Amino acid sequence: MGDFYLYGQHAVLAALKNPKRRLKRLYIAAEHKVTASCPITITEKSTFSRLLPQGAVHQGYALATEPLEQPGLDDILDTAPKHLLVLDQVTDPQNIGAILRTAAAFGVQAVIVQDRHAPHETSAMVKTACGAFERIDYVAVTNLSRSLEALKNAGYWCIGFSERGREVFTPRHAADKTAFVFGAEGDGLRRLVAQTCDALVRLPTVPDFPSLNVGAAVAATLGSCATL
Repeated sequence: MGDFYLYGQHAVLAALKNPKRRLKRLYIAAEHKVTASCPITITEKSTFSRLLPQGAVHQGYALATEPLEQPGLDDILDTAPKHLLVLDQVTDPQNIGAILRTAAAFGVQAVIVQDRHAPHETSAMVKTACGAFERIDYVAVTNLSRSLEALKNAGYWCIGFSERGREVFTPRHAADKTAFVFGAEGDGLRRLVAQTCDALVRLPTVPDFPSLNVGAAVAATLGSCATL
């Protein structure tokens, strides 16, 4: 297996500051001045094209590293963060990267996904997260419904978001320890996941245009809870 590369200024600089990262080599364009705890290679544009996927917007930064080792659900519960995000079959790495960036901006400490229905760390995800991947625990679990039960046993109120939700979401729903559960666009939450949630709510969108991109839905939800 070849090296795993991160790229883009914000993603690479954040990774260099993360003591949990196992760094191998930093590749930078000559105009950049960076210190790092790994070997540094000043390189030409052609080298970036060889190392990175076609069309990668690298901004003159590429970092050979290893994917982060992520904690398990029990580790997250030990730290008892107030708000968590749970994603049910959200599969697009860039979409998840954008959600991670939003989560970091609003102080969410962990995003929980189902390991067979979500991507593991990818360079596109980390690039889109714009440094947030180094700040957010990205926790893959085997069974999302059982994990929701574990969250409930640990005192979390699990709120599923669905256009079929009986109540309109307001910040009061998240006054205590809360797990926000979002499904994939189109399919939404799977039946068992929805049934395991403590409540199903919908966002206060207009009736004739109720649908939002999952990333936008997460941003609207967390933004409304920012003062809690």
